[in-house]
Parts: sequence; C-alpha cells; structure tokens
Amino acid sequence: MIDYHFNLISTLANELFTPIEEKVILAQGELMSTALWHFYLNEIGVKFRAVASPGLYEN
Repeated sequence: MIDYHFNLISTLANELFTPIEEKVILAQGELMSTALWHFYLNEIGVKFRAVASPGLYEN
C-alpha cells in the first residue's frame, strides 16, 4: 500500500507541478500517514476504524 503512494508521487516528481499535482501529492501524503497510523495501531493491538468526513465526497 505504501509503495503504491510512493510510486505515484515519484511519477509526479518528474514533471512540473500544477495546482492539481500539488493537491494529488498532498492527498497521497495524507493517505500514507493514515495508513502508517493504521498499521501502527494494529501492531500494538489497538482497534482502529477510519471514518470519512461528512463533506468529503460532496462537490
């Protein structure tokens, strides 16, 4: 999972950044930090459930 996010960021790093690419990179960082936090909590035996923000999928 982490490799997927790093690979996506790596492919974007070879091009000029537009505001869209900047947002994609920021989002990938957020997803990676959430995934790492999830893995850590699982490792120490804490139950974890991600909850989406109510407005997350609104346009």
